[in-house]
Amino acid sequence: MDSEEGCLSCPGFSGKVKRYEKGKLTAKDLDGNDVCMDVDGYLAIILQHEIDHLDGVTIVDRASRLKQAMYRKKAAKWAE
Repeated sequence: MDSEEGCLSCPGFSGKVKRYEKGKLTAKDLDGNDVCMDVDGYLAIILQHEIDHLDGVTIVDRASRLKQAMYRKKAAKWAE
């Protein structure tokens, strides 16, 4: 499924990102107990987006090379 996404980590950038529509979350709670749940819809998309951040991946990394270049050029101007 293609998801139109934006992100506070990449201001001014949005684009389509291919995401799974469903997934299974396996984690531990604060007490160390296993937590497992099936997710779908927006929750599945949000979790995939946030897991990307944990892996050091942003939506710019998932964009086409052309969109990446355009965004990086725009971001470089902000740094001037």
